[in-house]
Amino acid sequence: MYWQKVSEKEFPALIDFLLSLEPYCVGFTSRLRADGSASLPSRRDALIYALHEGTEKGDSAKSQAGGERIHGAVLMTSRGMMMPVHQPGLKVPAHSINEIMDRFYRYCRKLYCLIGISGTVRQYENALQERIDTRIRYHLMRRYSKIQLPRTIFAEGLRIASLTEKEIKSVYQLEVEYQHEEVLVHPERFSPAAHMVYFRNTVREQFILYAKLDGMAVGKAGTNAIGFHNSQIGGVFTAGPYRGRGIARVLMIRLLEEIHGWGQDAVLFVRKTNKPAVRLYEKLDFDIIGEYQITYTQLD
Repeated sequence: MYWQKVSEKEFPALIDFLLSLEPYCVGFTSRLRADGSASLPSRRDALIYALHEGTEKGDSAKSQAGGERIHGAVLMTSRGMMMPVHQPGLKVPAHSINEIMDRFYRYCRKLYCLIGISGTVRQYENALQERIDTRIRYHLMRRYSKIQLPRTIFAEGLRIASLTEKEIKSVYQLEVEYQHEEVLVHPERFSPAAHMVYFRNTVREQFILYAKLDGMAVGKAGTNAIGFHNSQIGGVFTAGPYRGRGIARVLMIRLLEEIHGWGQDAVLFVRKTNKPAVRLYEKLDFDIIGEYQITYTQLD
């Protein structure tokens, strides 16, 4: 097996490969959408390599012509993230793993996280130059757009609205609480100012809803990656004092109405230990389709 940087000529074959697995890699495919169409990211932002059968010397001409079947792909970002995607059940030889990791470190000085299906991510861990800090495993869940949504029952006085930049400050405390409770590996390193910049960009690029009750923002939910046929949901959070009132359920149904209205299925990954969230998603007809993993490396 050999890796080859994806060119414009090979890009259609890459898209075909990824779309066949999109529920498992929306974070990857979302980075290939620009203004509603598919395109390669700039080298400044990311590189993509495709995995082929055979040897590069013997088969590179065939691959360049778009005739070599793709068995896997890796997205590596300039910010130190790697997303590998394999055909189901594929075991990549160690020398091929080492080869692509060498290419990563020539592109980016340090790898901060590996993201993908657990069995795929684990194949890359032994080739890391950094020490592993934390592994977090999640249920990967999917909901088909063809499944009818349940009725929405509102708590009295609850208002649901789409989040715009004008309301960011009123929702930001919720976002900070969500990060500390669900995302951050090292909360002591969190920078409110830096994250505000990130959150503002997210609001511009994604579809996010928030719930308001008693004049306060009490819950939120939105997309964090929009693919070609699937949208990934993230950031689902209800403030502690308002839990148990069905606010997350209302937000999710409204969000799913929007996503399914685009003609897309919905996927999400949720910590296995978050039993209340798993129960909510199962009641909304999400099915577990795999185990997702994020491996974080130690920072200098």
